[in-house]
Amino acid sequence: MISEDIKSGMLARLEELEPGYGRYNEQMPGDAQKPAFLVSLVDSTQQKEINRRYRRSMTFAIQFFPDPGSLTQRADCLRMGERLYSQLECVVSDNILYRGSGMKYEVVDEELQFNISFSIRLIHEQETVPSLMETIEQEGHIR
Repeated sequence: MISEDIKSGMLARLEELEPGYGRYNEQMPGDAQKPAFLVSLVDSTQQKEINRRYRRSMTFAIQFFPDPGSLTQRADCLRMGERLYSQLECVVSDNILYRGSGMKYEVVDEELQFNISFSIRLIHEQETVPSLMETIEQEGHIR
């Protein structure tokens, strides 16, 4: 699945950004290690274009949970939001480059809410339609 490929690419980038932080996919357990990132798919749409071409757009939410013992949790969230702008602009998964757009973030209840969208073009394989007509052999003679 393309959304899972993009998500795994983002999780890999987050590992490069902060190797010691927890990273979670879609769900965060109650005993989760913090500071941590939670990556989840928020929205996905697909529109038909010309012929077999489609455009798929996906929006992901990345939540950052700072160290609960920090006295500067809000500032930590703001710094992380700025870092995510540059780190997630390009995400690579399975040697395919995905470019993020529509990035924005806000801090709510001392947690960073970062949103990023990816828009990709797809070409569906052409279906083979079985022939509805049978073949006929015709003979002709010239005199």
